Amino acid sequence: MIFIISGPSGSGKTTLVNRVLKAHLKKKLVKPVSLTSRQPRDNEKEGVDYFFISEADFRKKIKRGELLEWTKFLGSFYGTSKYQIDRII
Repeated sequence: MIFIISGPSGSGKTTLVNRVLKAHLKKKLVKPVSLTSRQPRDNEKEGVDYFFISEADFRKKIKRGELLEWTKFLGSFYGTSKYQIDRII
């Protein structure tokens, strides 16, 4: 079963997902790690919060059809790779 949490930036998606994961530790819930072309913030870790890639690499993934969904927000790209979902399934 796949759940999609969607909403605008700053709406609390990460907080919601983290609380659900913590509340259901005994269940097999997995959160895919998204890609972004922006720079990491001080508290973010590569491969945990996002995979940080260049804008050029992000555009290549779009062109090759490697993303299930993507958007450009405030000048940076964000998206979910097909690989991440296939790996979890």
